[in-house]
Amino acid sequence: MGKAIWKYNKSSVIILLVCVILSAACFAVIRHFRSRPAEGLLTKAEDYYSVIVNDEDKPEKFVYLKIADAPYLFAEETTENSEFYFVFDEEDRLYVVQLSNSTYNSICKAYENDPDDFSYTVTGVLNESDEDLVELIIEILNDEYNAELNRSNYEEYFTLTYLNETDLTPNKTTVAVAWLILIALQLTAIYQLIIIVKGFINIKSSFKSTDRAVLEDEFTQAGVVEYPKAKVFLLNRHFVSMNVGMMACSYSDIAWVYIISRTKTKLGMTSRFSIGKSSLEVYLKSGKRFTTAPVKRTEPDFYAELIDELVRRNPDIMAGYSYENLSRYKEISNKK
Repeated sequence: MGKAIWKYNKSSVIILLVCVILSAACFAVIRHFRSRPAEGLLTKAEDYYSVIVNDEDKPEKFVYLKIADAPYLFAEETTENSEFYFVFDEEDRLYVVQLSNSTYNSICKAYENDPDDFSYTVTGVLNESDEDLVELIIEILNDEYNAELNRSNYEEYFTLTYLNETDLTPNKTTVAVAWLILIALQLTAIYQLIIIVKGFINIKSSFKSTDRAVLEDEFTQAGVVEYPKAKVFLLNRHFVSMNVGMMACSYSDIAWVYIISRTKTKLGMTSRFSIGKSSLEVYLKSGKRFTTAPVKRTEPDFYAELIDELVRRNPDIMAGYSYENLSRYKEISNKK
């Protein structure tokens, strides 16, 4: 019996393990590219000051800046793991940059190690300063340095861009794709985990209503009929479905069975979970019910034959969906 349970439920375990392994690989790719040093990027970047002088400081421009002093924090970014800073270059020119926390910590460490001969190159993409950022810069510089800045003279002293070190173009697409794949893998893993947990619950429930030793004994007896496509076993005294975990019941406990078809509408909406397939709904006298594995409707007689076999083993089973059978089942289940 254990081999049968594993045979029909192993796919969820395998898919879960594959998702976990691939998720770990995607996470490693993301960490690798996000933490990778900007080596080689300076050959592609342009000097920020030269870009400003040539009036080429446009958004998405890839630039570098050599700073000569520790950054001065003036604004925190609430949605990112980064902040805005004032920095000075080697000619004491003031710039606005957005740095990740890790880069800021690296700069501070380098400054502490050699404050007298400090130099650090920051590489990033130019972003356009929005009105809120400009107003904040004016306010802080006026308060701290009596700069007498206002919105009308701001562009005489500052560019309307800032260097965003957290938004480097190289590898950004790779990281984004890896994130999308990671999310898809995690959602798939969660779905498969739910199926596995539900399977364990179904198995535990089956062993509560049916003695495990009895089931294991019946699986070894002659006359066991297996329907691999439906993941169903007809034992001598019990009906067993391996669709999600295992659901087992005696034939005498079955009150009603009928075929449910799953189709696709003209709008592309689906009913239930599978398209173009049929399953068997099994209702027990206790009020519980379960569904067998879906089988393609190109085999219309498959479940009809299975129902005939169930009725042969228990003539009291109601077969087929009808209002009369529904009413009778409600009466039967209400008595329990």
